Amino acid sequence: MVELSRNISSEQPPATVDDELSSYLVRMFEQVAIALSQSAQVPISNTLPDKPTDGKIYYFGQTIAPDIISVGFWGFENGVWVKL
Repeated sequence: MVELSRNISSEQPPATVDDELSSYLVRMFEQVAIALSQSAQVPISNTLPDKPTDGKIYYFGQTIAPDIISVGFWGFENGVWVKL
């Protein structure tokens, strides 16, 4: 089973966020929480997918140069890997 660290990021959130973005983020993180709670184990990948899908979340168990620079959850958005 994958243990998630409580210290997700040292980056501070923005001081202001508009209402539309805030509502969207709440909905999306609720969906992520539900999906993770329904899964006994998050699949761990150690290789990049051949054709990553925009909007999909992956958990990488090792660094994969040059894109995946640390272990953890990553999303693929607009053709770019983003650390979550």
